[in-house]
Amino acid sequence: MDKKRLTIVLVVVLASSSLVWYFISRNNVNDQPTAGSQQSSKESPQNKNTEPSDDITPPAIEEADLIAVNNYKGTGVATRTISGEYIHNVTANISAPAEGKFYEGWIVGPEGFISTGKLTQETEGSWSVVYVSNDNLASYNQVVITEETKANGLDNKPEAHVLEGKF
Repeated sequence: MDKKRLTIVLVVVLASSSLVWYFISRNNVNDQPTAGSQQSSKESPQNKNTEPSDDITPPAIEEADLIAVNNYKGTGVATRTISGEYIHNVTANISAPAEGKFYEGWIVGPEGFISTGKLTQETEGSWSVVYVSNDNLASYNQVVITEETKANGLDNKPEAHVLEGKF
């Protein structure tokens, strides 16, 4: 595995892990009683087992390699985690889009394309997007990065395919 690809994979895995743990910890914080609220359990907090449970398994992270199509050059990695929320990350190593264009991410499934938003340039040649949804998108197994016309904006119409991959 070349150094750039390894770096992309590590960034995506770390970002995905951070998002997963953020949402898990956010949900745990929301479950805590607030000041002045009453606990529904008769068990006192002192008697509660505060040891972490060994049966909590972090959600699996699926990964898809993205390859260039239609005379474009570049690579990318997409990840998704499905655990109550659908968390989708893309990191792409591609050159800047043509003048008047931008990159947009998509997931593709039985009902067509869903935009995951505009990709943001992280460093020269490195682009990313993070998409979070509460919808059940497990059947959306294809990832597409397109080059879109700025004048049309996010019009929900995929244009030129740049990178593609499948989970």
